[in-house]
This record gives sequence, C-alpha cells and structure tokens, in this order.
Amino acid sequence: GVKSETLTPLFTGGTYDVTYNNRTAMVVKSPAAGTTVGITAVITGHGLEEFQSTRHHFSVNGVVHTISFMDPEDKWGCTKHVSTGVEPNGFGAWWFGRDGWCNGHNTPPIVTDVTHDLNPTPGSSNTITYSSQYYDDTTKSWKTPDCKSGCGYIVMSSSMTFSTAFHA
Repeated sequence: GVKSETLTPLFTGGTYDVTYNNRTAMVVKSPAAGTTVGITAVITGHGLEEFQSTRHHFSVNGVVHTISFMDPEDKWGCTKHVSTGVEPNGFGAWWFGRDGWCNGHNTPPIVTDVTHDLNPTPGSSNTITYSSQYYDDTTKSWKTPDCKSGCGYIVMSSSMTFSTAFHA
C-alpha cells in the first residue's frame, strides 16, 4: 500500500552549556486511529562535545525514551563501523569514537516508536519534552550540561513523524 507521512518539528541542538536544557515543552495532538507515530532524530556532538558521550531524553506524556552515544568512551570506536561505511584512514584521526558520528560515515536518523505513549483520543493533547546529559569520565556518572564558556555544541534535528498506510 501507499504510505502517507507528515512531520511536526520538535527540538534542535545548540551550544551545550548550562542553558542547553532550558526548553519549552511541545504539545502535539493525537492523530487518527491507525496512525503510527515516531520521534525521528539526527544528533551529533561537535567542538568539546565531539569526544564526549551524551544521552538525549525525549519524553512523551511522561514516558522517557533515551538515545545514548557511548562511542567516545572507546578510542577505537569508529573502527567498529567500517563495515557500515566509515572510511579507514580518511580525514585524519578517523578511528576515535565520536558523539553520534564518525568521519566519512552517514549519520542515520534514529526512529523511536511512541505510538502507544500518546493519548488514544484523536485530537487530544500530548506533552513532549527533551533534555540531555553528558558522561563525566572522572566521576563515572551522567551530568546535566554545566559548561559556562568555550562549550561544545550539539547539532540536532528532531521531529514527530505520523505515518498512515493506505491499502489500494
């Protein structure tokens, strides 16, 4: 069958500093029955965040879905992705694990099915929030961004995707 998809933009990245998580919740209406709903995100860390593990929390009506990037904890992290397109010996120190990306490699979107987290009544409101944390190698714990100057940044595009299959 034919598939119809619509997107509702959600959150973008920015400077990964003490204000990064100061975000307004989004309100999205529940779709018609039979619609599959997902959060689609492309997320990468750069500058001081390039070699810093991060995790990203999308909450739908209080149900939290987390995307984690742990490759920066492994200095050989990007070598593990050669079979899916990382170019060996490309672009300098290509082997280091990075936050959500590797040199010369496509950065695929991450899709999380949130259909069952929405209010079931079509047209009803749903609250979507986003926040992030970084992994502190010294304390071995996750922390809220606390950089005050010279901070790295997160490049992110996220949206809610509504898909409906039509059978001809």
